[in-house]
Amino acid sequence: MKKKLFALVLALVLCLGLLPAAGAAYMGDFDIKDGVLRSYFGGDSELTIPAGVTKIGPYAVSNRPNLTSVTIPSGVTSIEEGAFRSCEKLVSVTIPTSVTAIGTRAFNDCTSLTSITIPSSVRTIGVGAFQRCTGLTSVNLPGNNAKLLSGAFEDCTGLTSVTIPEGYTNIGEGAFMGCTNLTRVTIPASVTSIDSSAFGDCVRLTDVYYGGSKAQWSAIVVDNRAAGNRYLVDAAVHFDSGSPAETQRPMALASTQSVTVDGKKVEFQMYALTDASGNGTNYIKLRDMAYVLNGTKAQFSVGYDNATKSISVTTGHSYQAGGTEMKTPFSGDRTYTGGTQTVQIDGKAVSMEAITLVDDNGGGYNYFKLRDLGAALGFNVGWSKTQGVFIESDKPYTK
Repeated sequence: MKKKLFALVLALVLCLGLLPAAGAAYMGDFDIKDGVLRSYFGGDSELTIPAGVTKIGPYAVSNRPNLTSVTIPSGVTSIEEGAFRSCEKLVSVTIPTSVTAIGTRAFNDCTSLTSITIPSSVRTIGVGAFQRCTGLTSVNLPGNNAKLLSGAFEDCTGLTSVTIPEGYTNIGEGAFMGCTNLTRVTIPASVTSIDSSAFGDCVRLTDVYYGGSKAQWSAIVVDNRAAGNRYLVDAAVHFDSGSPAETQRPMALASTQSVTVDGKKVEFQMYALTDASGNGTNYIKLRDMAYVLNGTKAQFSVGYDNATKSISVTTGHSYQAGGTEMKTPFSGDRTYTGGTQTVQIDGKAVSMEAITLVDDNGGGYNYFKLRDLGAALGFNVGWSKTQGVFIESDKPYTK
């Protein structure tokens, strides 16, 4: 009798263990509990989230290799951390107006996602929400008081332009860092601060369209530590009126600098860029440097391919002067374009920070940091109280 009773109890326990937990429902390929989609087990390419779901839980639909499109039903209020992370074939997502929060790395590494429209109800776009969505070419952000958090669109290399609507007050750290094809950004007058490296490594960023006045733009707190926002700072800023008089273009400051080259004083015409604290960095014309070092152990030739718009340098070769060395056809402070420039040195691509000044006839003049040239071309650059800045052509570069 006891054995029969034990067997009956055991069978009952096993049966109860097979029942779903309270509030849970298994709908085909979906694990849903209390309105939260906890997991999706299917392999469909086109997915419609079931009605009644209010949250898409952490990593619920992540790493779905066949998923190309998702429809999220009205009633969903949040898309949580990593919900669709690494769905590499996901091209389109429909987000309803009921959604108020997109979590950390929700669409991280969705590399095929080409566009996204975020409804006006979204109050938070989480850290790295669309990080490395390299196929993303356009973004429609909600116009409200949402904050753009750190790394929200980091490394979205397909983005060429971004419009941030009125209402945003802060652009978070690294929000668009690594968007290497971003050329223009529209920033509203409501923005009061731009955090470190928000536009870091946006090497093609040349134009900022700002919704306020020049005075308002000057009042924005831009964190440019370690030149993390240098491409933003160096871009041409077009103010609300749009007239040429209301366009602020970055200026390079003209100066004459004495440099001791192998013990002999040489006067160079240089241009300096200043940071927010007023500290200056001098840039020197590449052909001037080649001209002065000609005949030394550090001599190098300079070439330019007009078809590819590329500069080439060959070390150890003599420089053929063209008549433009040690002088410029303009004087005084000058607008410039800047960023990382690739130079072919002895057939190897080397990236260096550079600025380009253009004369009245459209001719370009390339200026580089003196220490960068020393490091790349193999001559020493230093400073001492007695000599000031000096160059030693017969010694290797040392920091």
